[in-house]
Amino acid sequence: MSEFDPQKTAKQHRARASAALEIGRHARAEESARAALSCSPRDVEALIFLARALMAQGRYEEALREAHCAVEFAPADGYAHYILGFVLQISGSPLEAVIALQEAVRLSPWATRYASRLAIALCDLGQRDEARAHIQSVHPEATEDALLADECTRIYASLKDPETAEKFARRGVFLRPDDASTHWRLAWLLSTQRRFDEAAQSARVALGIDPNSWIAWEELGYALLERRSDLGAEAALAEALRLRPTLRTAAHNLVLLYRRQGRLVRAERLCSEVLERDKDNEKLRKTLGEIQIERKRQADERRHRRLSFAAGLLGALLSALTSLSRAGLVLAWVIAGVFLVLCVRAWREREPEDNEPPPRIDWGVIDGLIEDKT
Repeated sequence: MSEFDPQKTAKQHRARASAALEIGRHARAEESARAALSCSPRDVEALIFLARALMAQGRYEEALREAHCAVEFAPADGYAHYILGFVLQISGSPLEAVIALQEAVRLSPWATRYASRLAIALCDLGQRDEARAHIQSVHPEATEDALLADECTRIYASLKDPETAEKFARRGVFLRPDDASTHWRLAWLLSTQRRFDEAAQSARVALGIDPNSWIAWEELGYALLERRSDLGAEAALAEALRLRPTLRTAAHNLVLLYRRQGRLVRAERLCSEVLERDKDNEKLRKTLGEIQIERKRQADERRHRRLSFAAGLLGALLSALTSLSRAGLVLAWVIAGVFLVLCVRAWREREPEDNEPPPRIDWGVIDGLIEDKT
């Protein structure tokens, strides 16, 4: 019987975690990283893999804890500081992220990805000159690395340099034409420039590569929403929410669409459904309150119309009863008839239930919407 070797077993689990991260199997990566740590609790590489897996699942507090452990066990490891800075940045702590990423760059000055991530964090803090200085050092490698090209696109968009941003976005598409994310990034950039026709086309290309790309569905929905192509926008945004139910921007845009169409029941229902899953979404909670006030106002208006028409009918009937001439009597009865019709219509007026499911994806219709204005 062979003797158990914890280091060898940990290495095997680390290899599985790394492979799972590469193909996006984040839950499997978490499982393998934890197995490695059970064999070797101070294994920095396993801690980093675990932090990455947790971060990809949106579990930022847990990821932050593991990243701090990695830095504590290996304070001279630039990659550990980079992962810590990355988690801090996406979890909304840009100042702490900059400190961690500066340390990563100091320890590993040759790692261009660390410099590009630092530039993004600096942009978040509004330190644009410093961000530009760091990202310019990345240019030579970014022309051959699609991920770096993507980060350059983000940074130059933040720096209000759309021409340079577009150059890198199109370079990313050139480097990885079969990668949905590069086409989505170009769509996102074009949307920021309000070039919605081109944005919709790029998002459509991304979805042709990966029909489950929720972020491309969201971008397509936003572009169609801005172009007032409501049917396609509703279908695309609903699909984005189906794939990622907690997607805040898609929920906000779909609520905006329903409000614009006057479909307040549908808008309120969607707000309530999203808030059940995302209780900290204060923006949507505020929107829900506005919708409820608007619905109450409309209900009050319907009630006032009913009372007004009823009062008009009563007045016409009283005029008919007190009329002293044949012409006056006929006129009063005609007016009473008009008010009777209006009364009946007002009493029958109800707020629509709007229970129909969102429209199904019809590529023929959506492609037609994209082509109509291009």
